[in-house]
Amino acid sequence: MGFNYYASINGNIGQLIKAKNYEKILCNYLNESQYIFPEHYEQVKVQSNNECDFIDEHGRKFDAKLLFEEIQCKLLSKGFLNLEAWLLSVLSEIYESSNILMKNNRAKIEHTALYQEILRRLNSVKCDEAAILFMPFPFVPESENSVHLRDASDILSITYDAIKEDVAIHNMGTYIIYPSAIDRKIVLRDLDEQPNKQHKEYLPLGELDQYITYSLRLSE
Repeated sequence: MGFNYYASINGNIGQLIKAKNYEKILCNYLNESQYIFPEHYEQVKVQSNNECDFIDEHGRKFDAKLLFEEIQCKLLSKGFLNLEAWLLSVLSEIYESSNILMKNNRAKIEHTALYQEILRRLNSVKCDEAAILFMPFPFVPESENSVHLRDASDILSITYDAIKEDVAIHNMGTYIIYPSAIDRKIVLRDLDEQPNKQHKEYLPLGELDQYITYSLRLSE
């Protein structure tokens, strides 16, 4: 007996990667959050001069970044036509990082696609903004009901820590948002994991389920 991941993908999946759509979804998550994002947030409508995406009631700025490679975005933009190629590309990225970390090969982490993509996004965030990385894919096993899955290090935290060791990150914090296939919830996560502060929060999928949902099922 084992487990299989399942994805339910709607025909409008290509619309998800458009900034006007995923930024609206993210802004709703921010305002539903009680712990990771405790303030009230507004989406910045006019961004003609490279303004941030969100701002809270105290003036703190946030910039959202879709954490897919360029080729993955191109594949996803075509909807059902290239879904298999898109899934294989994302799974290959996960396997690459997981394989290196399982071998405890710290020296090669910087060569992974995940490392390079996170670094590229963080380098485009201004020093007075916090980064919000959005990955609409269950990149790591995650469950609110499992202490091990909730609190253990994974390829996201280890890769981010490696970037911080290698490069000076000049922003106001880094967060990541992604779905949990086990709980069928969305995970809001503070990658900086400040001491004595909750660094994960789980919310209903909300509008994301109009595009794609994930689940985990037993297989015989």
